[in-house]
Amino acid sequence: MAVIWSIWKCRNKFIFQGKKDSIRQVAWAATRLADDISKIPGHRGATKRKIPVTVSWIKPGSGWHKLNTDGSVRSNIRRDWIAGFSSKLGDVTITQAELLAAREGLRLAWERRIQRIEIELDSEVVLKMINEADTAIHPLGRIIEDCRSLLRKPWESRLIHTRRSGNACADALAKMGHDLENELCVWESIPEEITYLVREDKS
Repeated sequence: MAVIWSIWKCRNKFIFQGKKDSIRQVAWAATRLADDISKIPGHRGATKRKIPVTVSWIKPGSGWHKLNTDGSVRSNIRRDWIAGFSSKLGDVTITQAELLAAREGLRLAWERRIQRIEIELDSEVVLKMINEADTAIHPLGRIIEDCRSLLRKPWESRLIHTRRSGNACADALAKMGHDLENELCVWESIPEEITYLVREDKS
C-alpha cells in the first residue's frame, strides 16, 4: 500500500508540477510511510492477546562485551562501562535511527579494540535488515552495508534481539540526545542521569 501510494504521488507531482522524483526518492518515501503506518494504534494484530513479559539486561559471558542500541538515536557499550554515545540525527525514521546507532556503536567498539562483542537490538525489523536485506535496492542499503562491513572485521560478533525492557540504558541515552548541541557526544564515564539504571542492570 505504501509503495502504491508513493508511486501515485510521484505520478501526480510529475503531471501537475513537472517534477520527477528518482526511484530512490520514491522508495524512501514509501519506507517512511510504512514506518508511520506501523505505529498506528491497533495496526496489525490489534485483536491478538498480548502476554506481558519482563526482561532485564543480562551480563555477557566471560571475555565478551555487549553493545546495546536504541532506535531513538542512541547506543552504548557497557560491561562495567567502557563507553557510550548519544547522537543527534535530525529528521530520520526510527528504522534509520536504529541502523545509524548500530553502525556508530560498532565503529566505536572496533576503535576500542574490543575482540568479542554481542550487539543487542530491540528492533527485530532492523536485525532482519542487517542479516537479509538486498542492499542493492534498499533505500538504507549503504548504512546496512556499513554495519555488515564492521561485523565482518576480524573479531567475534553476534547480533541478538532483546525486548525494550532489557534495553533501558540505551533508551535513556536516546532520550538524552535530543537536546544535544553537537551531533555526537561520546560518554567516557556514566552520565549522572542514567547511573541508577546501570546500577539496576548490575544487580
